[in-house]
Amino acid sequence: MSQILHALVLDYGTSWVDQLPLIEFTMNSAVHKSTGYAPFELNYRWLPKMTRGISLESARGSIQQFVENINDVLHKTFDKLLAQHTRQAIESNKHRWEGQAFKEGDLVLLSSKNINLHKGQSRKLFPKNLGPYKVLWANLHTSTYKIKLLPDLRARHIHDVFHESVLRPYVANDNTGFPKHETCVNVDIGTDPDKEWVIRSIEDHCWSPGLKFRVRWEMGDTTWEPLKVVDELEALNQYLELEGVKDPLKLHRK
Repeated sequence: MSQILHALVLDYGTSWVDQLPLIEFTMNSAVHKSTGYAPFELNYRWLPKMTRGISLESARGSIQQFVENINDVLHKTFDKLLAQHTRQAIESNKHRWEGQAFKEGDLVLLSSKNINLHKGQSRKLFPKNLGPYKVLWANLHTSTYKIKLLPDLRARHIHDVFHESVLRPYVANDNTGFPKHETCVNVDIGTDPDKEWVIRSIEDHCWSPGLKFRVRWEMGDTTWEPLKVVDELEALNQYLELEGVKDPLKLHRK
């Protein structure tokens, strides 16, 4: 709305305030694509017309000028609304993609953003995609796909059905142009037989006197650990985000 008002100010100058009731009427009369109705229709169940039934053939000059001003504001506001909708559609389409239709037997890469890492594994140094994995079946109605996971992922009880948003098509390396260059290498994330060493989350912190964190381990128990134990872990990044800081040394003292 603010962008439309900015554009109309250029047309009407200092008199734009006098046109606000007509601008509001026009915007409430415009049909929204999301609902198929104008705000007037949704609120009052009918769509009023501003100049319906007015004859200008024998009208006085002041009436003609008034009606012409109404029509001018209505048309210009409708034009601004249309231009704004077009700009919004263009900007939205820049970030929109048609989706991916994988089929059975295709090779795909799996995003690692939702994979919990073990102690000592840095999210920054971890590959963004894992794979390739073979598509076992596809449900195009829900855009979900079952893929054949490697034993290390299955051992961590990771579900093998994923939405297309975390999958990417696998493109094999061109050995002619780029010899001995792998497109993606499977990373052994390990099963860690002693699950007590797998951190589930960080729940609290304290200064006593150094910085320590209350860690929830995979087996369910909690311990207080120094910063060096949890440094570079995804669990620490998530905790810092909840606390609203980026540097653990800036956590509030309590």
